[in-house]
Amino acid sequence: MSFKGLNLSTEMVDALFNQGLIKPSDGQVKAISAILRGENLLYRGATGTGKTHAYLIPLIDTFNYQNPSLEAIVIAPTLELNQQIANFISPFISNFPSLTFNLFNTKNKRMNISTKNASNTKILIATLENVLVYLQSQKVKFNINYLVLDEADIYFDENYFVALMELVNLIKPRQIIALSATTKNDIKNKLSKLVNGKLTIYEEKNPNATNIEHIALNTKFIDNVVAIKSVLAIEKPYLCLIFASKKEKCREIYRALASENYDCLLFTSDATKRERKNLFNDITRENGQIIIASDLFARGIDLKDCDLVISVDLPRNSEFYFHRAGRTGRFLKKGRSIVFFNEESLNQINNFINKGIAFKLLNLDYKNQAYKPYRLKKKMNKEDPELTKEIKKIKASYSTKKREKVKPGYKKKKRQAIEKAKWYYRTRKIKQKMARAKKNG
Repeated sequence: MSFKGLNLSTEMVDALFNQGLIKPSDGQVKAISAILRGENLLYRGATGTGKTHAYLIPLIDTFNYQNPSLEAIVIAPTLELNQQIANFISPFISNFPSLTFNLFNTKNKRMNISTKNASNTKILIATLENVLVYLQSQKVKFNINYLVLDEADIYFDENYFVALMELVNLIKPRQIIALSATTKNDIKNKLSKLVNGKLTIYEEKNPNATNIEHIALNTKFIDNVVAIKSVLAIEKPYLCLIFASKKEKCREIYRALASENYDCLLFTSDATKRERKNLFNDITRENGQIIIASDLFARGIDLKDCDLVISVDLPRNSEFYFHRAGRTGRFLKKGRSIVFFNEESLNQINNFINKGIAFKLLNLDYKNQAYKPYRLKKKMNKEDPELTKEIKKIKASYSTKKREKVKPGYKKKKRQAIEKAKWYYRTRKIKQKMARAKKNG
């Protein structure tokens, strides 16, 4: 199906054609149709499949441009994602000259704004905190048609849900549209209550992008920077995004790579709003081959040409990992997501595999700059219960009470006694095995 078959205006079809958008994804078809029918929507779709256009297209096409009042509020969790949404709206203005939007902070300073104040704009784009500050300061009542929650799973967390309810009660939107790559049952339940049960839910059958190859790379105890340089040499990416959970680790990696003249940028929450805006502009203009970032950058940011994501550590849950990995493989392009692990974090890798992430396990040979197959170590035989009991006895015999005088070399003697016991039981086991073999011929 093309966009022509979605009951859109000629102006919208032309605007999409001018942007090179001819055929919608299955998720876009479902979302656009539901929004045009006036339904509240929860849409879970894979990263990089056009969820932003899935709500912008029907909203822009149904606005009443004869009335200058505010019609839609779009909430996104970061300034960068807000800026990106504004960038997505801008190309439509040539076909919809009355389309206006406002991207603002708490002081309502213009960042990328097509009109001077929020009362004379069709779309208001902001973080949840900022939009509440603004609306509560206004004496007029707002009658909003649409409330869009981009990266919706964030707002149903305990830290944000009270503020979200406050916003809904304040603006009383006609439709609520929630979109995210990850959703949980409590989101469905809470959103359903907000809209009095009148909710359409669309979840893609495979919400995890199938064009991304997931690799868990055993770096053993290789230094992170050494491992990163080896992976970069092997992969030779066009644009690489490197994630670390802690800002200190991000800065450490950036300093190490920059000192060796790698073309890299650092993006963390430490930067001022102005610095973050400039950095984001540099990134969107592809003024850097490598971007080192904290999880602040993992949500919704569209890097069309990012072909490699490296996670030097594992995020705390699989949802965070999906958002990291989703920065590559955008718009059905191929991408690779490589996460570093060692024997200590193998259990977490297995947990992620159990949650549906098809990791390919490999070893990193940094000396030869190559990947090698990863083989799980054979499980050690269980300790002989008699030996375990004997070791406990030995430890108990050498244990000391407080203020009790300790004999010189008692630790060494205890260690020697344990080793002697192990040797005895190991030898006995071998003799028993040999005796059984001799008996069986």
